[in-house]
Amino acid sequence: MNPKNQDGTLIVPMWINGKEEITSSTFEVTSPKTDRTCWKAVSATTEDALRAISSAQAAFPSWSQTKPTTRRDILLKVADLLQERTQCN
Repeated sequence: MNPKNQDGTLIVPMWINGKEEITSSTFEVTSPKTDRTCWKAVSATTEDALRAISSAQAAFPSWSQTKPTTRRDILLKVADLLQERTQCN
């Protein structure tokens, strides 16, 4: 999924418990190099943060047993996806 705002700006969602969540509250992420808005990110409430913490605590036992090479591969894939979805410097 690659959600966009009405003006075509990419919206970066929250991920809680393996699910994308988009709210109406967002903030702009600006490139320090170009001073351009790169994308908008979803704002989290206190309740969202607490749900994310609970989800992370529940996932930790499994993640802690994951081999370092597998973790690396997952994080590199995330970096590739972020780079692919954004064109801001």
